[in-house]
Amino acid sequence: MIAGDLIRETRRAVLARLKADGALVKLVPAERIYPSTVPATPMFPFGRFVAPLSVPLDGACFRGGTVTFTYHFFAKPRFVGRAQVQTAEDLCARLLSVAKACLHNQRLPLDVGGARLRVQSSRLIRDFDEADVCHGILSVEARAIVS
Repeated sequence: MIAGDLIRETRRAVLARLKADGALVKLVPAERIYPSTVPATPMFPFGRFVAPLSVPLDGACFRGGTVTFTYHFFAKPRFVGRAQVQTAEDLCARLLSVAKACLHNQRLPLDVGGARLRVQSSRLIRDFDEADVCHGILSVEARAIVS
């Protein structure tokens, strides 16, 4: 199995898992859970799969690899009428928390075998391009064994 295949399989499975999570899609619609490319003017909030890296993991009796990636969320404050009901930071933090619960210590079926996910870290930062946007980053490792 080549690295690109494992990255593709992992990305597909992670996106499917995120889109199927009821708690997450209450916060960000499934159609806004993107692979790496997003529309030119996306609706907020949204997420995207970024910077996958695959490292081979081979032993005497198995083959596989470790895929590390980040999943990024972008959010703006939420308003009802003119009243702000949630800050961008609070919404982004909630997205990270729900996505972590969806992915951490979970097993993912892959077409080529299976993977175990581990969330390594999460972080909130301001988006310097847009003052009212918060950017959340979830760092994840998938350890895959190929059957």
